[in-house]
Amino acid sequence: MKAPACRPISERYSATRRPTPRSMMRPRRTYIKAAKAPLLSVQGQNDIRVPQEQAQQVTDAIKAEGGVAEVVFYPAEGHGFAKREDQIDSLQRTIDWFDRYLRRTAR
Repeated sequence: MKAPACRPISERYSATRRPTPRSMMRPRRTYIKAAKAPLLSVQGQNDIRVPQEQAQQVTDAIKAEGGVAEVVFYPAEGHGFAKREDQIDSLQRTIDWFDRYLRRTAR
């Protein structure tokens, strides 16, 4: 039995199908429209993995679809929090978020 011919990767992922950096920054509407759970995003303003603009766009898009979303940016922080006060604040916000949106459904 002969193995099926494999197309070169350059054919499977042609330049016309590759996402551009700009398109990768836009939130995927399909996923946002399907979002049901409230979203809390806490991140540093200097996060290189999730740019501030992208996090804000996702939050705005969820709200525009009638969903619940909140984003909090911590100045001078990156993808993780180095400052103890930011660590404590983000944990307290998360606990408060869970209390607000999880406890009411668990009762």
